[in-house]
Amino acid sequence: MRCEDPQCVELHRHLQILDTSNTAELGAIVPPPPPEERPIDRIITPADVTTEPFIAGAQESIFVIGTQGAKVTVIRDLEPFAATLKTLVLRSNLISSISGVESLTNLEKLELYDNCIETLPASSLILAGQNLKILDLSFNSIRSMEAVACCPLLKELYVAQNKLKVIEGVSGLVHLEILDLGANRIRELPPNFLANCVALKSLWLGKNKIERIGVEAGLANLTNLTKLDVQNNRLLRIGLGELPLNHSLQELYLACNGISEFLPEMGLQGERGDGALHQLQTLDLSRNPIKDLSFVTDFADSLEELWLTGIAVENKEQILPLANLKQLSCVYLEHSPLQKSLAEAEYRSMLKALAPTLTQIDALIG
Repeated sequence: MRCEDPQCVELHRHLQILDTSNTAELGAIVPPPPPEERPIDRIITPADVTTEPFIAGAQESIFVIGTQGAKVTVIRDLEPFAATLKTLVLRSNLISSISGVESLTNLEKLELYDNCIETLPASSLILAGQNLKILDLSFNSIRSMEAVACCPLLKELYVAQNKLKVIEGVSGLVHLEILDLGANRIRELPPNFLANCVALKSLWLGKNKIERIGVEAGLANLTNLTKLDVQNNRLLRIGLGELPLNHSLQELYLACNGISEFLPEMGLQGERGDGALHQLQTLDLSRNPIKDLSFVTDFADSLEELWLTGIAVENKEQILPLANLKQLSCVYLEHSPLQKSLAEAEYRSMLKALAPTLTQIDALIG
């Protein structure tokens, strides 16, 4: 039965506000709850959240992907696996320091992608890095990468989306095949910074602030490089001898710069003992103010895809060099003044007449 006494109702209301326990005296003030601890300050180790059994002396791989639930904040308690652990993946957690990997001397893969790491001390990698082949530190807040020099066997190094201004520590990595330094704050390429990286196949430098490549950077000496990405930088031109265009380069991405001149090593076309001089198959110069396409003739026997979205060509005469590309199967010229000035049917007909091998124009097949 409901109580109709207004004083009784008011008394009940005060009781609910002042006392939420069964034992507190009437009128007692309930103390406020303690301040909530920040997630990054909580001590959570891989052992606290992993779903895999931790069996001392037998563990080879540990994966803790912190996309939901508790997130690892500290790397520790892994000493029992020092002799066996080869793969440690702690992606998308709240780790602020790599301290704790020192004893893991047999690690071959260390992935700390998407954490809160700001520094990379050499003391943590001088032993743990001796057998590392894959190191992923992307999406952190690292300002210096010098300590990667402690990992002499590295084949893959990812330090994208950090706060790097200078490229360090890679000159002695002779086994390195993939280097990703995209989305940092790099303004210049040090002289011969990859001089000893003779095995390098892929180099990603997109989304930095690089203003010039320069012959002194030594990229032209990377004779095994097949992919090079320097998109979204501040390049104004590509000069003679700056890129490994006369070796094995197959994919070159230069979109979203300010390039108005592209000057590869012209006049060097011909045969050499191991095949055609140029191997370039994909070239992306989209969103650059370039008009002169005469350089594409240098890749007449190899170029298959040419991405020129939004470049500054205005008339048919400027794209006539496309007729020399014997292997061209895909071209993008959308959003250029030329494409905007023509009806769609006329535009496609013109390109097909220039390059009969085309199977894709812009996003349309056929």
